[in-house]
Amino acid sequence: MVEPVLWKWLLAYGILGLALWFITFGGIRSRKRQRMIQNIPTSKTAGVFIGLVEVQGTAESDSPITSELAKARCVHYSFSVQEHWSRRVTETYRGSGGKTRTRTRTESGWKTIESGGHEIPFYLKDDSGLLRIVPAKAKVEPMTLFSEKVRRSDPLYYSRGHHFAVSNSTHKRRFLESGIPMHHDVYVIGQSREREDIAAAEIAHDETVKMFIISTRPEEKIQKSFRNGFWGFIIFGLLVSIGGPWLLQDILIHAQSFPLLSSGITVGVYLIQLIARWSLMVFNDLVDLKNRVFQASANIDVQLKRRQDLIPRLVKVVSGLKDYESKLQSHLVKLRAQSNTTVKTKGTKPSECSSSITAIAEAYPEMKSDDTFLKLQKKLSDTEERIALARNYYNDIVTHYNTRRETIPDRYFASIAGLKHIDLFVAEDFRRATVKVELVD
Repeated sequence: MVEPVLWKWLLAYGILGLALWFITFGGIRSRKRQRMIQNIPTSKTAGVFIGLVEVQGTAESDSPITSELAKARCVHYSFSVQEHWSRRVTETYRGSGGKTRTRTRTESGWKTIESGGHEIPFYLKDDSGLLRIVPAKAKVEPMTLFSEKVRRSDPLYYSRGHHFAVSNSTHKRRFLESGIPMHHDVYVIGQSREREDIAAAEIAHDETVKMFIISTRPEEKIQKSFRNGFWGFIIFGLLVSIGGPWLLQDILIHAQSFPLLSSGITVGVYLIQLIARWSLMVFNDLVDLKNRVFQASANIDVQLKRRQDLIPRLVKVVSGLKDYESKLQSHLVKLRAQSNTTVKTKGTKPSECSSSITAIAEAYPEMKSDDTFLKLQKKLSDTEERIALARNYYNDIVTHYNTRRETIPDRYFASIAGLKHIDLFVAEDFRRATVKVELVD
């Protein structure tokens, strides 16, 4: 039969161990997210490929929404109206000597009486183009659009929310609104996928990817917040591991004889758990980074294959169109000649052949080779730009990968994982050369 005091000790250590596990989990998760943001190079919107991507630009929309309080044109906003309350509370407690005593204290706070918000899919714009963002289920970090505290004498007080006071109201209300206004800088990291309506990419929620952030803060500040979160969790866990044994034994065992050795053991176990989980995180992060390098390399091959398949077809189409237009113009000249001959010899109205000429001209008002050449040139330019973006993305992530490999302490884990140096992309062989297009007039 286990002694009651031993049961209490086991319970105390169980509670403490569970608390430290959650604290360590929170810290490692923050650090993992910071490293993930570091691992992913910022892409241009025109160079976004399927997978986890990071982009920066301005928020744009062809049909923006208007926020409730600031009346600003936005792609996302949320607001709340809160009323302040305050009350005095009398409570009894048992003091020293077992005597019952009373004391009075003041409680206060804010109660939300109305809230709401709205968001719409929008476009992120940079110097290369537009990319559709679907913000549903994203972690949105907006900026403050409206913040004001008013009393009943202010017309704004009753503009939103009910007209009766909450319990113990001090008759003060706070109006808060945050959002993402049009044309404001936005940072987005999330899963890119193929759009359903057109052949283009978009960033949207994915159940298999836990990172989806839309923020008005720059990347550096987001990384800093995760880094601070990591150290905050770690320091808090260290304090809990030191003071937790003393606090729990005092509450559960009602004694002050808990030895100092217990706190030392708890700290040691906490640090061992932290180092083990941190090491596993770093190892998995390096493996994930290596796989992203391979994915970036595959993206280059996809674009090269697209160029090899697309350009010859475009050349063939344009050449065929040139021949077709030439033959069509020749037929039109002959038909006009026949029509004019018929009118002069018979003195009648133009024949049905003339009507056919008019119909053909109306049906093909813009059949010009110049326009087709411009479209081909645009396709060629877009294709080469996508290849360049894929190559730059690859070189960025390879540089980061090689840097991680050579930086302490990651280099030790890289050796364990067998990660080797990877060279940057260089177009030296014929298979990666630019396709030459020569059209004969």
